[in-house]
Amino acid sequence: MRIWQKIAFSVSLLGINFVAIRGTFEMYPLGTMVPTLSENRFINSLSQNGAKYFIEALKLRLKFKNGNYDLISKLGYNFNDLNINKILNETEYITPSNQTLEKIKPNVVFIMVESFGYLPLEYNNENFNIMGELKAHFNSDFLWTNFIASGNGTIESLESLMLNIQLRPESMPFVESRDAHQNFSFAPSEIYNRAGYFSRFIYGGDLSWRNIGDFAKVQGFASVEGKAHILKNAQNYFGNRDFLHPWGIHDEYLYNHIYKILNESKKSQFIFALTTDNHPPYKLPREWISPSLNFSDRFSENINGNLDLAKARFLSFQYALHSLGKFITKIKNSALGKNTIIVITADHNIPNGILKYSSNPDEVVNYKRIPLYIYIPKDILNSLEYHNIDTNLYGSHKDIFPTIYDLSLSNTKYNSIGISLLRKDLSHFGANISGIVISKDRILTEVNLQKSQIVEENLYKDSLLKTELLIRNEREK
Repeated sequence: MRIWQKIAFSVSLLGINFVAIRGTFEMYPLGTMVPTLSENRFINSLSQNGAKYFIEALKLRLKFKNGNYDLISKLGYNFNDLNINKILNETEYITPSNQTLEKIKPNVVFIMVESFGYLPLEYNNENFNIMGELKAHFNSDFLWTNFIASGNGTIESLESLMLNIQLRPESMPFVESRDAHQNFSFAPSEIYNRAGYFSRFIYGGDLSWRNIGDFAKVQGFASVEGKAHILKNAQNYFGNRDFLHPWGIHDEYLYNHIYKILNESKKSQFIFALTTDNHPPYKLPREWISPSLNFSDRFSENINGNLDLAKARFLSFQYALHSLGKFITKIKNSALGKNTIIVITADHNIPNGILKYSSNPDEVVNYKRIPLYIYIPKDILNSLEYHNIDTNLYGSHKDIFPTIYDLSLSNTKYNSIGISLLRKDLSHFGANISGIVISKDRILTEVNLQKSQIVEENLYKDSLLKTELLIRNEREK
């Protein structure tokens, strides 16, 4: 073999080896963040090795040691002076007795849509049809717009909602902390388990991402399903299509998966789902035909950076919302429309750098603002003690599940940091981990957690204290 042939062979071998290690030519290679190839955990583990796991474990250990902090002291309290039982009792609620709910026992579908910021919706029109089929549902059902995300990233907000707590400033994600394997009895999945529901966590991406699949199992979800599960069912149902993008499976197939479960289930379902579209690098299905999305001068002036990149972003946004609207329409037009409650929100707003926001407090809130949408079947709505619903109330993620409990469960006890948005007689506010607090009276962007002087500051401080004590109480059980 000639020297140039040896060189070519060696270079080719290195190239093949590199591709094999990487696992894909897409943006995100095979690795600890996205190592899922199949439903079989053993096959997925083959892409890993002992040295890599040891390094990752060491990183987490160091991060854990540095992440310990005393939130109670940071809030200005002395732990020994606290009446813990009294404070924990203040987190206890009970839903009203409701014979209709006992008879129907409605399905509950909660969907967290990736990067579903509210501001672009205000520009929706015939030429900039970003909402698609979702607009009709937002117009006809319940929509809260004075609403902000608890976190600024997906994992933060996901954990806040999965545990129904207030996010604690400077804390580590649960999946990387001492609580990664701690079951929390006040988690929504456990509330619905005790109420006789079948609980499912469905994620359009890899369940290995941030170890969220294992964390969901620890929180009591009876079934945990990710990209591999949805893809298998989609291939059986649709045949050969463009199912995948770098972060997971396209949203329409996740929704089809949920619909199939609801349609075939004999037991009431509690479904907690997280989508993956509307995420860089904004890859759309080949089959998708976009409705009109012409940028007005007014909207274009609000865009930062490259306009072509922004258009790719909002085409992905449009696809995600239209797929969601079609799913809701399908539910409403079927028998499921009479016994299924649908709740939609976002993990966070559009990432920084796409749209311009000023330092004006109203604009700061816009940067955190997300929608909260709820579809309530007519018979259930008419039966509610709190049927006169006020969608002008202020809130954040912590308030979603208390609201859902009041809509779906009869005479059921639960612990909560947030307040049901059906209970208008109580104080309502929204809070983001960055220190933004909103209420009908004011907007705060710098919250003093020790020397609180404002009502909203004290409400936020109180919610953090209750969250910390609930978590400590679970550890000690």
